[in-house]
Amino acid sequence: MKHPIAVSLFVVWACLPAKARAEDPLSLEPSADITITSTESGRPAKSDGERPTLRLIGDAEKHRICMCFELKDQAAKPCRAAVLHLVTDKCWPNSKLTYIRVHRLVRPFSERWSSWSDLQHPDMWINPGGDFDPNAACARNIGKDDGGEGKSIDLDVTPLVQAWQSKALPNYGLILLLDDSSDMNIHVHSRQAAD
Repeated sequence: MKHPIAVSLFVVWACLPAKARAEDPLSLEPSADITITSTESGRPAKSDGERPTLRLIGDAEKHRICMCFELKDQAAKPCRAAVLHLVTDKCWPNSKLTYIRVHRLVRPFSERWSSWSDLQHPDMWINPGGDFDPNAACARNIGKDDGGEGKSIDLDVTPLVQAWQSKALPNYGLILLLDDSSDMNIHVHSRQAAD
């Protein structure tokens, strides 16, 4: 059994008829999610897209999370708000303030074939660790109160989702990363997480 809303995107609409508001907010599960790490390059292991947790680590051993959400049907309609909701499996507090940053991917990734160096094996990322817009779509600080298990981490990704819905930007997904100097270690449930 999967964790309810372990990883999801909540999409909220405004000024909709009552019938449509019954599904407001809409919870979307990622269509793909994967951790890419600087300690593993080349062709990824077969199980990389099937792991129950996704990892974020800064510092020397970098781990980043790539996710993609399909915005079709109800989710394709212009929204008022969108929140990326993550639930921690484990989170080890850091000794200094750090941020989780969400960036828009500028090339599509593959849950099965992407790694730190490979975009979709054998094609390579232009920049190892992911090709993404250097300007963060949003960020959230992480501190000691976020340590432990079962904690919610919510990130407001409204402008990014609105740009995808309006087709102003292509939807190749997003990448989450920590500051390079961070000593934080965060594991969140993936879409494959089980009880």
